[in-house]
Amino acid sequence: PNGETKSMGSMDFLAKKLPKPYAIVGDVSLNLKNKTTNQLKTFRAVKAEYDPSFVFQGLPLKIVKYTLEVYRSGDLFKNKTISSGRITTEIYNILKKTQRSDKVFFVDIIAKDVNGKNLELNDIRIKVR
Repeated sequence: PNGETKSMGSMDFLAKKLPKPYAIVGDVSLNLKNKTTNQLKTFRAVKAEYDPSFVFQGLPLKIVKYTLEVYRSGDLFKNKTISSGRITTEIYNILKKTQRSDKVFFVDIIAKDVNGKNLELNDIRIKVR
């Protein structure tokens, strides 16, 4: 109350590394999912999250880059890199033109953690149905 400081002793503690977060877009993260073109059009951002069991939820994670790849009949049809986590108008327009059996990959996803460290995250794989 009066601005006075007092020592309360010292204590050893162990600082652990933060767990590796994972990338997610919509409800798709680590496993191949089937989605319709209409479902793809609802995506608004690529995000990074820690596992729900991690004690310190809410630590900031920011997507700084990702690449969208769309494969049609086994060939690379579209490829675009974005320097944020947003689904831009250009990405939205690519997603809305996807066709049945196209494969949509969000790859080279980079997130920045609370320490300012860039982390490579998992790819996100989607098959259009």
